[in-house]
Amino acid sequence: MQTGIELFERAAEAKARLLRVARFRAESAGATGLLLTFDAGLIAVEPVAGDDAALAVSHPEEEESPPQNLDPLDEEEPWWRLLGSPLTAVWPGTDGPPLREIGLRFREPEDAARVVTLVTRGGSVAAMLDASRETSN
Repeated sequence: MQTGIELFERAAEAKARLLRVARFRAESAGATGLLLTFDAGLIAVEPVAGDDAALAVSHPEEEESPPQNLDPLDEEEPWWRLLGSPLTAVWPGTDGPPLREIGLRFREPEDAARVVTLVTRGGSVAAMLDASRETSN
């Protein structure tokens, strides 16, 4: 299984388009993660067991089954604004491990970019629009 923020970096290099987002029950008891489906593949983000503030990023391999009990978030904030948009940049919110925050920019700045920050909240992965980094035309 491939892991780490590098998965998002490769998706951003390819300008992969976001097709779907769903919530799933993570392996850590009581935690929920996000499964982001891009035209280039799947990326799962979930809390790290034993560290409520850290995030784990992975790519379910073809021979693995994707997480079960998916709850679609396509019509939820902020995802409905981003479906069909290319991922154009990614950055960790903190220096060094563990990974505690991930910034994702969808669309280029000249194309009304939207920025989403992924963090853990109460044992679940939360996504928030970051209006301070967005651009509008």
